[in-house]
Amino acid sequence: MADPVQTPATPPAPGAGATLLAGQPPATPSATPPAGATPATPPAGTTPATPWYSETHKDLVALKKWSGPDDVLHSYASLEALVGADKIAIPKPTDEPAAWDAVWNRLGRPVTPADYKLPVPEGDNGEFAATMAPILHKAGLTQGQANTLATAWNEMQAAQARAADEARKTQGLKEVADLQKEWGAHYDTNVELGSRAFRLFASDQDAELIHKVETALGAGGLIKMFNRIGAAMGVGTLEGGAPQPGGFGGGAAAAKAEIETLKGDKAFMDAYLFGTGPAHKEAVAKMETLQKLAAGGA
Repeated sequence: MADPVQTPATPPAPGAGATLLAGQPPATPSATPPAGATPATPPAGTTPATPWYSETHKDLVALKKWSGPDDVLHSYASLEALVGADKIAIPKPTDEPAAWDAVWNRLGRPVTPADYKLPVPEGDNGEFAATMAPILHKAGLTQGQANTLATAWNEMQAAQARAADEARKTQGLKEVADLQKEWGAHYDTNVELGSRAFRLFASDQDAELIHKVETALGAGGLIKMFNRIGAAMGVGTLEGGAPQPGGFGGGAAAAKAEIETLKGDKAFMDAYLFGTGPAHKEAVAKMETLQKLAAGGA
């Protein structure tokens, strides 16, 4: 029986040392994986690994340039630090109005209407501010917002009051000028007659009442009213310049005082001493009547 044919054994590859001694560079290990090992690179045509994000967030990931979950967590931590945890929930349109109370309180609204400290103009009794406080509270205004609104309101009211006062003064001057034209030469005498009655009846405590009367009647109407009162008290010249009969309310002493006043009235003395016509006759008649009263006559 013949001996079996033996296959020559493959000589082992030279070692790195023998290769180097033979003058050749050592052989590099083969990258071919051992039999049975899974290749590192998937074969062509295979499906890549599933992304770490869902398709819904694909655009957001691309926009933020996140490369992985760590980037997302870092971004969220930064956002929370920026915004903070102290947030105010805004009520829905369908919520009751009372749901806004928590919002207004968190924003700084005083606890109760009485807690508002509103600016009050000088001379104001604070009644308007007390009336407005509940309204401001219901509207949810903070103390600062209420101050801004109240200050603007007070300034507007003050400006309107100044404008009304200026208009009243301008109208008053016009009415006085009209009265000068109406009374003519008798203007000073008639005004003095009204002034005498005014000083007698109008005290400092009546200033508010007088202001109301002048507002209602006008400057001209107020002067005429006191002119009539003065004429009713004694003698003098009323609107048209006609002499007024009757005794002077103060008697002889008042008549003497009236004479002294007329002596200091240049217009009257000119008419009395040097005038002609009706003005002179009226001045003479007036002085004669006063002189009789001063002497105790009728």
